Amino acid sequence: MMKINKKILFTDLDGTLLNSKKQISNKTYEYLRDFCMAGHYLVLSSGRDINSVGDVKDEIGLDFPGVFLVGYNGGQIFDCGNAKTLYKIPMPKKNALKILKIASELNIYGQTYSETHIIAPYECKELTYYKRVIKTPVIFTDDFVAELSEDPYKCLAVDLDKRENLELLQEKLHSLVPEVTAAFSGPYYLDILPAASGKGNALKKLCGILNIPITDAIAAGDEENDSSMLEAAGTSIVMINGLDRLKQSADIITEYDNNHDGLIHALMNIIDLSLND
Repeated sequence: MMKINKKILFTDLDGTLLNSKKQISNKTYEYLRDFCMAGHYLVLSSGRDINSVGDVKDEIGLDFPGVFLVGYNGGQIFDCGNAKTLYKIPMPKKNALKILKIASELNIYGQTYSETHIIAPYECKELTYYKRVIKTPVIFTDDFVAELSEDPYKCLAVDLDKRENLELLQEKLHSLVPEVTAAFSGPYYLDILPAASGKGNALKKLCGILNIPITDAIAAGDEENDSSMLEAAGTSIVMINGLDRLKQSADIITEYDNNHDGLIHALMNIIDLSLND
């Protein structure tokens, strides 16, 4: 067997690894299995809460060695093999409360997270839409402080009708709460997290923990919240169904979209797993 350098793949979930049915094909599953069995590392990096990222891992059967989870857009890194959190960076409760108050004043639905639940102010169509694929249970409250025993990792603002409302919120947070970063993770979702967090910082942190050079890190994504991860990686892969502005600085743009194994086709061109045979 020819010795190869260990690689680490940080992949976004929705719009990148998962197809529109939130599943992966046999082709994708088999490649990722062989990738991990060859000694490489796989990191599922998402804006979802860490429990939801774990649900995805289990649902698509990625029970391989060398799998890690990054949740909350970089707020938490979880080692699946050792079942422990390696790193976390929450935001002060006071900032979360300020964010949710500003969102409410703009008539935008906002939520935050405890270690186990979504913390929501009320039931609405935005939450119903979000919960189509997210299984994390919900606690409804008008007293966020009482429900948050620890500082949360992020807030999420959702508006299904007017993206411009979320853009206005993003602009206001830039000046009113400069300690946070706000980035879109989808057309209707604005993720708000500590400025020191982010998928890119999580990539750098985990590479340091595993002693893997950044040059051997590959990142794949499609949305604004993937930007820092793509910039940080040695090799960036942007989905053809991704944002045009991300494609401008991508090392690789996939030939196919997320419904046609686009990520795996791109990976096969840069990592030949047959070298391990």
